Amino acid sequence: MRKDDSSDSSEKKYIGGSFSTANQYSLLIAGVDEMEFILTREIIFREFGDNMRIFRASTAVQTIKTCREHGNIDLILLDLNLRDNEGERIGRQLKSMNPNVVILGLTNHTEQEKNIKIAENGLRDVVSKPISREKLVNCINKSLDINH
Repeated sequence: MRKDDSSDSSEKKYIGGSFSTANQYSLLIAGVDEMEFILTREIIFREFGDNMRIFRASTAVQTIKTCREHGNIDLILLDLNLRDNEGERIGRQLKSMNPNVVILGLTNHTEQEKNIKIAENGLRDVVSKPISREKLVNCINKSLDINH
């Protein structure tokens, strides 16, 4: 999943199951409310700058639609309490659309419940709410193998 930094920055590279511009990842923030979206987007912009293209979806239907329209999504931050109650179910569907996409769940649940959700839904990891800058950045770096 790591990009080759030695190539021309305009060249397309294979990243996380998709083709993205070198040194840039596509991230979808799905299901969070307006304040969580603003906070999460701000953390990502401060830590990764122009290395992340950010998309937003509010519902499971919008999440799937966004993934279809922008087939090069590298990472999805998925609220497991998605508004239409589909957050826990669509992980597998998203993985079937793009087996290499990395999905990080966002939840209010306990550690034991989080581990069950990871196993059941094809998630790489789960970030507890309220979102911690350090935990979110570490999960993104680890999931996408980013050294910035």
